[in-house]
Amino acid sequence: MLIAGILLFSIAASSNDAIPEDPYALLQEIPSFASLFKQKGLSAYSADAKIEGAICKNLEELTAEKGLTSPEFAEIYTEKGFVFKLKNPDYPAFVRQIVNEMFTPVQAFDRVIALIESKREFAWFERFKTVTQVESKWIQYEGAPHIRLVFSPKTDGFIEKREEDAGNEKRTIETQRMTFILHSRTKLVRVLKIDLLEKKGDSSIKSENKFTFTYQDISGRSMPSELLIEKDGKREIKFKATYKTIDNFIVFSEKLFGYFDPSGNPGTVRITYANYKFNGKADLALIRQDNVSPDQLRLEAEAEREFNSAKDQIINGHAAQAKIMFERIIKKYPNTSYAEQSKTLLQGLSE
Repeated sequence: MLIAGILLFSIAASSNDAIPEDPYALLQEIPSFASLFKQKGLSAYSADAKIEGAICKNLEELTAEKGLTSPEFAEIYTEKGFVFKLKNPDYPAFVRQIVNEMFTPVQAFDRVIALIESKREFAWFERFKTVTQVESKWIQYEGAPHIRLVFSPKTDGFIEKREEDAGNEKRTIETQRMTFILHSRTKLVRVLKIDLLEKKGDSSIKSENKFTFTYQDISGRSMPSELLIEKDGKREIKFKATYKTIDNFIVFSEKLFGYFDPSGNPGTVRITYANYKFNGKADLALIRQDNVSPDQLRLEAEAEREFNSAKDQIINGHAAQAKIMFERIIKKYPNTSYAEQSKTLLQGLSE
């Protein structure tokens, strides 16, 4: 059996799937993840997303405390990929920021895809070719021939680096090695490993981020069905998706995420979808950037405190003082969500 397996592997490796003389060309042959979802006659779709899990319960408690509506979500697909969005228009900017941070595990799949897709940019790719060297070889992965590409720096000791703020000092993160395992025929990414060196002050720590992809054949199409994210061999997030067909279009029917919170406790998030809308009926209006500046977050937080104090004045029977406070919020924080709420309550007090 061993000899037969080696023979079959040799035949596959010597077929038309031979590694090209320029292994860098293989990176350009990797199918984009967005292209895996492209379907004839489909330009976009949206669906309501129902979330189950502790993470959603925590959000419901938070919004109830602030007197906000119960959270609602939607997921939208366009040619650029998938976007998971909060639907509630009454949520102030800083609450939206909290939601984005809480739902980091849910957004992990999209962010990993964005990381890989960024490697297609011409400027990045051209620089990558000049500063790296590559080792390519055939390997056996999950019982089938695959191509392994190991990229390492030529001279500087790193492929690329970035700086981040870490308290009162800078933290430098260097990419020292990148390893791709590609399916020999489809060129789909099966594994991506990134070896990092983190430097802060006089200390340095090595780590390995590993992304493992699994695909499922749906109506003759290879669709990503699982993603496992590991750091130094420890699982951080596991994503699993199931699909269904509606109006001849393949769509997500469910996503399941397993993750560990900052305290190291395991958690799960289950998302199911309903109310699908396709093409011109898709709810694309929800796609907007929720990039909020630190100053805006600070102003929202300050306005919330004054707004709550003004409401306390109403409860305590001091309507005149509340009106003064609402007018001050409108003038002092004109671009916050609490300015609009103050206008509404001020009108009610004036009637």
